[in-house]
Amino acid sequence: MLAAPTPIFLGIDSRSRRLRLAQLVDLHPDVRLLGHAPVDHSCLRATIARRPEVLVLAPAAGRAAETGHLVVNVRRTSPSVTILALIDTEERPASLLAGELSADRFLPATAPLDHVLRAVLDAARARRAVAVAARNLMDRRRRNR
Repeated sequence: MLAAPTPIFLGIDSRSRRLRLAQLVDLHPDVRLLGHAPVDHSCLRATIARRPEVLVLAPAAGRAAETGHLVVNVRRTSPSVTILALIDTEERPASLLAGELSADRFLPATAPLDHVLRAVLDAARARRAVAVAARNLMDRRRRNR
């Protein structure tokens, strides 16, 4: 278990898939669900307002380009958020494949929910490890003054 639950937000177009993943996340002590919404402006507004550390995006088929715009706007307002995108390779727009405005990790759109949860937990653990390392570095610098 992590020191404190990592806050996450789910942006998933499929209502049933979104609710099932939300249930799985709610049961896990290492993550704290801040909310969920379809992949649209409500998802962007909620992400900006709630400031999750991990954002999961799973647009409906054919909506990958719109998701790319959402990723760009999230990166502008919260550059440190870890973004996991469930988009098949052939649907990813070029803007999602390169540059700093891309998702941090991609999974296939049809990835089983246990794989998605595992990827969320991996992202949470990686963020926590970076935070602990940064805190340790700052402590060492203070001691060496």
